[in-house]
Amino acid sequence: MQLQLLGLCILTIISTGESVKMVQLNIPGVVDPRQEKVMLRCEYELSPGETLYQVRWYKDGNEFFRYAPTFNPPGEDFNVTGVRVSRVDSNDTVVVLLQHTNIQMNTETEVGIGGTYACEVMEDRPSFDTKYDMGNLTIAVLPQQNPALGGLRSHYQLGDVLEAECTSAPSYPTAELTFYLKDIQVTKALTRQLPDSGRIDGKVVSSTRLELSLPLQREYFNASGSLSLTCRSILPGVPGAPYRDTKAVVSLRANNEKLAQEAPADSSSDVSVLVNSLFILTVVSVVLCSRHLMF
Repeated sequence: MQLQLLGLCILTIISTGESVKMVQLNIPGVVDPRQEKVMLRCEYELSPGETLYQVRWYKDGNEFFRYAPTFNPPGEDFNVTGVRVSRVDSNDTVVVLLQHTNIQMNTETEVGIGGTYACEVMEDRPSFDTKYDMGNLTIAVLPQQNPALGGLRSHYQLGDVLEAECTSAPSYPTAELTFYLKDIQVTKALTRQLPDSGRIDGKVVSSTRLELSLPLQREYFNASGSLSLTCRSILPGVPGAPYRDTKAVVSLRANNEKLAQEAPADSSSDVSVLVNSLFILTVVSVVLCSRHLMF
């Protein structure tokens, strides 16, 4: 027995070739929490003549499923919070995860299947060569529309308070809203978070609302008297999720616009006009006096 073990160890040590040539994990980047089944794929390639020993699956470093074709049964799942495996749908290249279709967004579901996954492929004896690949899966429902921007008038006067309300499209997680004035983020001191809509559409997605109160100053408007206001919606913690913008343009009233565009008077030109006027007046006076003396 000892000689057999020694021989196996020697064969393992001197085997320098890679029996597992390739492992590639294919998982969806974003998964809707209302989706009943989620499929993860682990593609691999062994060297000719080699056989598979087992494939192991991990979530956040914890093994939750193992498939070994020579075992009976070949598939075995392990208790990991938030993960349920459909063993009848899983094999050496595919793992199918189950989600609750009647989601109530409790603590367990909030943890859910989102996380970092890895599949590890091990070739059979004598080398037991192993390779693995990793990927991230995020639970989210992306908004299907831009945020709604309301409460605005078409024209304002300087000193007016511009009041606006922005509402995000339904999403999960709840979106974060931000106002931008001429592409510069508005300070939070001028905004107020309003009560959101609560969970809608199966108690999964929700909307959020943000209010803006902005006392208007001339510097907020461009040279033509227009002001550009943008509401931006982003999904926190969802890598690669695009932000969504809604932009509105308002204007100064006609009297304010005229005042705002008038250039301040140039004092040097005023002095020049005054000097010229005095010079003309003096010349006229001299001419009149000369005529008076002649007569």
